[in-house]
Amino acid sequence: MQIMIKPLILISLLSILILSCANEPDSPVLNPLDPSKPETNGDPFNLEVAISDQA
Repeated sequence: MQIMIKPLILISLLSILILSCANEPDSPVLNPLDPSKPETNGDPFNLEVAISDQA
């Protein structure tokens, strides 16, 4: 009985792994850092850096 359980667990885990990796994104993933993207112009977060003496 225990001899049959180990292969079933292994097959179940492999099946779950294969099925979970088969999903593709619904839409293409766009690069937010792309300068040609009009919404962000390559700067999606509008970050600024300031240097001070105490930093």
